[in-house]
Amino acid sequence: MGIDNRNQYDLLRDMAGGIPVIRQMVADFHKRGVKVLFPVMVWDQAPRWRSAGLDCFDSLMADIGADGINGDTLYDFPRVFRTTSDQTGHSVALEPQVPSDKPNEALAWDNLSWNDWVILTERGGWQYPFVPPCER
Repeated sequence: MGIDNRNQYDLLRDMAGGIPVIRQMVADFHKRGVKVLFPVMVWDQAPRWRSAGLDCFDSLMADIGADGINGDTLYDFPRVFRTTSDQTGHSVALEPQVPSDKPNEALAWDNLSWNDWVILTERGGWQYPFVPPCER
């Protein structure tokens, strides 16, 4: 991303063999009991990312049979990710990266977590405590 005007949807579609090959790859993982998550790249600034919206992303995840989406850098997923995913008839698991130190209603729709030990400090830096934090 960033080299041309393609967004994250385009990059998936432009992979060798396109959507049919990605769908087959996901099916092959499923045959071996492996769940498949794809990243949502919130930093994607391609113009069509904003205009295509989540409907396009969730439809693409349903089309390839993905099990979930990974939210790199996200503390939680906005509820619209859950509702648009559910509307496709192929609900995906939502996995934000950083566990929030202030759990909120997103716990009702964020299905997974990385169990990332990182904590964002007040100054915007990252801390990696010796003992992993635990939700209370």
